[in-house]
Amino acid sequence: MTGILYDSVDVTQIPAGAEAVAGYTTGLYPTWASLCAKFPNAQRLSIAIAASHDADTLDVETGDAAVADAPGWVRRQHRPRSHPPLPVRERVRHGQPHLDD
Repeated sequence: MTGILYDSVDVTQIPAGAEAVAGYTTGLYPTWASLCAKFPNAQRLSIAIAASHDADTLDVETGDAAVADAPGWVRRQHRPRSHPPLPVRERVRHGQPHLDD
């Protein structure tokens, strides 16, 4: 599958019908919240500019995260969660509530 992922520091420059968009969660150009509002049905990718921030991907370049930061960031993003992500369907297995795998 091939497509175009739009990423801009100016959300108004992204075409209205974009099917996939990416935006920064923090920094000089935090576009994530406005992207989520403007493109609720698009596939969205959040971008962290620092290894201390959570997102779908880490921006590694001069002025943002360093290459050396990436391994620790990846490990932190894949840490076990104390609560399962939502939505979670519950069903009964052998008479006991069971969360779907």
